[in-house]
Amino acid sequence: IVQHILEGEAKQISDLESLVKLLQPNLDVIMKLPRLCKLVAYTEKIVQIISMHEWLAKFLKDMKPLDKPKFVGRLFLEVAATMDSLAGEYAKLYAYVNAGLEENRVTICSVLDSVGSDFFSKKTKSQMTSVFDRLDRYAVLLRETERYYEEPHPDRPAILKAIQVYTEIIERCALILRLKEADVQILSAEIRGLNEQPLAHFGDPALTMRVRVCTREGDSARVIIDASQPDLVLVLFQSFLFILSCTDSANVYTFRARTCLL
Repeated sequence: IVQHILEGEAKQISDLESLVKLLQPNLDVIMKLPRLCKLVAYTEKIVQIISMHEWLAKFLKDMKPLDKPKFVGRLFLEVAATMDSLAGEYAKLYAYVNAGLEENRVTICSVLDSVGSDFFSKKTKSQMTSVFDRLDRYAVLLRETERYYEEPHPDRPAILKAIQVYTEIIERCALILRLKEADVQILSAEIRGLNEQPLAHFGDPALTMRVRVCTREGDSARVIIDASQPDLVLVLFQSFLFILSCTDSANVYTFRARTCLL
């Protein structure tokens, strides 16, 4: 099982290094395009993730000899905080970069000629999502490892704890990605009636949330959804809260109000 995990780490390192080799030579050109200013930070985050996988692979290699004790659970618990932090930060950057690449597909393919199409290949898409795929795989690998441990094994408590911890990391990363994708979507949407700077002028939202409008039923304390009212989208920035109404078009909203929070 250690060899199996180690082979996965080697492939992950190779895939991410290949992605960095595609990104780095073209950063100066692509980062100037709309919504791709985070590409440098994204590339740097990939390099940090590669270093983490190299660290993990080093300790897994040390466990390979048959006479060496296998403390896989302890190892994964040791790297869990770093894994959690890097995965969350990567998810935030990925949401922006992935949307930015799609928005600028024609320009990138035109400016970078044959290299431009590589940014949109299945291989590159797979490499970009491999951070999430590998994280999902860890929970499975830890469960497989646990099956090889009998009750007296000294690493058994750690492996059981690691399964729980990595399941939580996976869920947290997926939530961060969904929230950031909502932020990116609202920043690129058409906001009717917003007669000032576009939402993107205020930076990255702290939170974007879609809510239903409710009313109190008669004199009772019961609250029901008001079907006559459109859903609202609350976009929270550091100093402002924007309130938007949804429309029949998925990427079109109507400005309702802006509230200062300071």
